[in-house]
Amino acid sequence: MKKLANILLILALVGTVIVGFFKSPEFQLRHQGDVVAYRGGGLVVDYLKLKQTGCMAQSITASESGLIENTLAAVEQQIKNGVRNIHLNVQLTRDNRLVAFHDNDLSCATDGEGKVHQLTWEQIKDLDAGYGYTLDGGKTFPYRNQGLRIALLETLVTDPDVTYWLNLKTTAKRASRILLEFIDTLEPQMQQQIVHIGNAQVVDYIHSLNPQVNSITQRDLKTCLIDYALVGWSESYPNSCKNRIIIVSPEFAEYLWGWPEQFAARAQQHGSRVYLWTKHQSYQHSDNLLLHGIGLISGNAPAALSQGSL
Repeated sequence: MKKLANILLILALVGTVIVGFFKSPEFQLRHQGDVVAYRGGGLVVDYLKLKQTGCMAQSITASESGLIENTLAAVEQQIKNGVRNIHLNVQLTRDNRLVAFHDNDLSCATDGEGKVHQLTWEQIKDLDAGYGYTLDGGKTFPYRNQGLRIALLETLVTDPDVTYWLNLKTTAKRASRILLEFIDTLEPQMQQQIVHIGNAQVVDYIHSLNPQVNSITQRDLKTCLIDYALVGWSESYPNSCKNRIIIVSPEFAEYLWGWPEQFAARAQQHGSRVYLWTKHQSYQHSDNLLLHGIGLISGNAPAALSQGSL
């Protein structure tokens, strides 16, 4: 990440000098940005504490959502709030069932033990998905015994008006094939509403089986941002940034020509959408650029929606 930032900085400085000699074109937004509920919405995470505990359920702080990530309750609430993009973590059980859950190991967040991929759905379905969540270092566990359960992916991906961003948490080819089989069971309109997120190896394998699947990978995002930094000051727009979702971390945004509105407008004119990625961090008003065409990927979607306009 630091290397990418240095590359973008150098290219941005070069572009700034060139722009001083040539007038850059102006572009108009076609639409505002929209919100993505990261992990289906969830509690704010103290990432410094997470480095110490290694357990997300023990590293949370209070947030407006008050919901547990990747659960049916969280997804339903986000959609009710007006969110039209739901990000979910996806795991595969031993008996080939796709479930929404982040951790590979169940012991941190639930009252179960073992790896998700080593257990069957029957062994997982009754676990308390809120069991390990604490706001005060383990003194209290307010989400225990609230009826929260790990959900099958098929029970979450049901709304044809929602785009689902599915982050497959394994590189196993079997999981990729099962995910494609699941996508094939959806209505054609719903299939277009699926975005797959994975590493380059997984994305390449999925595209070898079905090149029509919408995908996001860090490799492609890095290529896009570097290419844009090279030519963004001009009328040219790189092919690597066309017809795709472009995700930008806040620390990189300042190096991109025209950020935020001109960057977003150019992307929109080439079939792309831009999102700022803030994960489960505390909501910052400065991150909300919806009116400037920049979407927001946030675990605290209610705060973003209350400040922005869809």
